[in-house]
Amino acid sequence: MSSVFITGIFIFNFFNYLFQLVSARFLGPAFYGEVGAILSIMYLFTIPSEIIGTSIITFGSKLKVKKQFGKLKSFFKFSIKTTAIFFSVSTLILLLLTPLISNFLKLSSTIPLIIFFIFILTMIPTLTNRAFMQTSLKFTSLSVNIVAESLLKFSLALLFLFLGFKITGIFVAVLMAGLITAILSFIPIRKIFSYKAKKINTKKILTSSKSISLILIGITAMYSVDILLAKHFLLPEQAGFYAALSLFGKTIFFGSFAVIKVMFAQLFEKSKLEKRKLVLKALSLLILGSAIALFVFLIFPAQLVTLLLGKEYLPMAKYLFKFGLAMTLFSISYLIAHYNISKQSKKGTIIFPVFALIEIILIILMSQSLASITNAILITMSLLFVVTIVLPGIKKIGEILKNEIS
Repeated sequence: MSSVFITGIFIFNFFNYLFQLVSARFLGPAFYGEVGAILSIMYLFTIPSEIIGTSIITFGSKLKVKKQFGKLKSFFKFSIKTTAIFFSVSTLILLLLTPLISNFLKLSSTIPLIIFFIFILTMIPTLTNRAFMQTSLKFTSLSVNIVAESLLKFSLALLFLFLGFKITGIFVAVLMAGLITAILSFIPIRKIFSYKAKKINTKKILTSSKSISLILIGITAMYSVDILLAKHFLLPEQAGFYAALSLFGKTIFFGSFAVIKVMFAQLFEKSKLEKRKLVLKALSLLILGSAIALFVFLIFPAQLVTLLLGKEYLPMAKYLFKFGLAMTLFSISYLIAHYNISKQSKKGTIIFPVFALIEIILIILMSQSLASITNAILITMSLLFVVTIVLPGIKKIGEILKNEIS
């Protein structure tokens, strides 16, 4: 495990949460609900980001292990071209759909939404370059880049909020931080430009990415659509409470990101036994961190919310443990999914998209209140955990016992 990258992710998440907390404090529940909803669109964009990034790491790692650096350069050019086409077309479509999206989310202004859609274009180099840093195991450079983004975003947002720009100022900060770190992301991978490009089979890459795509579409949809639906169905203040609840609860999920990403990048260079040991180590770290967070959510929910957000957010404090438990179960399923991807296993290819659909249906059916949507999330994640972890575990134990008896 790379302690540097895990530390980097921790600092990255720390400044991201300061950014969210400052936004919530300055704006209050109703306007913070708008910020949360717009940022959730960014989470939806992590669906293609995860697919592209995971595909780059999967195929790039194989080329690196084989020392096929010429093909690696061609793969880089192919990756950034594909990313540019996708995100440019997506941004144009979103800009055209701005009035409809603003109406669905019940936003007070379309300007922050437009600024955010322009920010999406900065993800073209950032996404590709960070994935190649991870492929090359340049965890220090990757850590510096992501920390710089979160620190800039927090600092600029704080400045603009003090100057009275409110929601618009927050998304100007997001855009500026994204643009600066996109430019800086080319520095750590500059060596790749010195290689002589060699032809690669791009058709094979696209075909092999299909199963990865299905899994990651389902996973990413599961942790992003809830805030969008809550913003649509709940009253503004209640939607703000849910955005704050999600902010706290998903610390568990996003906290596990570093462990899972480091594990995933290293799995391709490990033997079968070493892979299992690495997964168990990652799982142990995830469970330990989740247990600490759940303990705080259970024993000190009101104190935590009052300290970080203020008393006006207290109505959502009693749901912290339940939401945190849901995110713990989801994080474990997420880790195992990445392990299966590294083995090029098709296990769970359809499971995650199906459960994403189940989550959407349950939220729509149970959209009456903050409590009912939280219950919908917990039910979905519990069922997912049973299907992806418990049932396969029971089956494996049964096979072991059967072999011993034989």
